[in-house]
Amino acid sequence: MQEKHVQDINPTVFAFGENWRHYADGIDERHIEQAIAGLRRLFGDAPLTGKRFLDLGCGSGIHAAAAVRLGATVTALDRDATCVATTRAVLQRFCPEHTAIVERADILTLTPETFGRFDYVYSWGVLHHTGDLRGALRRACALVAPQGLLAIAIYKKSWLCWAWALEKRWYTERASPRARRWAQRLYQAAWRLNLTLKGIDYNTYVREYPRARGMRFETDVADWLGGWPYESATRSQIEAWVGREGFTLVHCNVSPSRLGGRTLGLFGTRCDEFVFRRSDSSP
Repeated sequence: MQEKHVQDINPTVFAFGENWRHYADGIDERHIEQAIAGLRRLFGDAPLTGKRFLDLGCGSGIHAAAAVRLGATVTALDRDATCVATTRAVLQRFCPEHTAIVERADILTLTPETFGRFDYVYSWGVLHHTGDLRGALRRACALVAPQGLLAIAIYKKSWLCWAWALEKRWYTERASPRARRWAQRLYQAAWRLNLTLKGIDYNTYVREYPRARGMRFETDVADWLGGWPYESATRSQIEAWVGREGFTLVHCNVSPSRLGGRTLGLFGTRCDEFVFRRSDSSP
């Protein structure tokens, strides 16, 4: 994959790469094992050995490393140059003999005619940050080989997504560094109050947070507040959009829906997780 497959990146897009670079500094063998367990949870008994695996939006590179450890032939792509450099460094640290391809590319420009198809396409918390969720889904689907698997995580639709979209755009495009710091402090203060009302100790929550999420709590707050572009979708929308591309749902992990199929989203929203299989037998 060459640089020609990368569109010019809008300078107002949030710099996810810096967060992933800081996260990667703390990756150890325990994190790699957790990533391996995560892939096994998604794909079950399906063997990765010798299979083509595409990590679409590779971020820190931890799941590319996990796929290499599982024996897959890995290609890892990200439109953020920092993520590409970080992924290469993580692979060198944990899979020094790897033959993975790591390149800078934009999902909105990729086609199977120029890039090929993969047995596994993995895109976790990425497609909703492209600025064209439906278009990115179509592109990702087109890169899956016949009978291949597509694993995606997409922000769940909430009633306050419109407000979060406004906040994220302000944070990324207009907010000064000082304003960003104040936004982070206000969010953390509100979250502290929320936990206190539920009888949960805030300091313990923050201390234990990396075990569940990988990143530090403060890093995730910045990632959430600045995650622009931003879109979300309901489960029914995702299933309908991917189904039209010739896929059937294998399994999903979807948070409970309330209020007309959506969550309120006062503090944001989580990702719904899906694994689909391409049901056609020919490209």
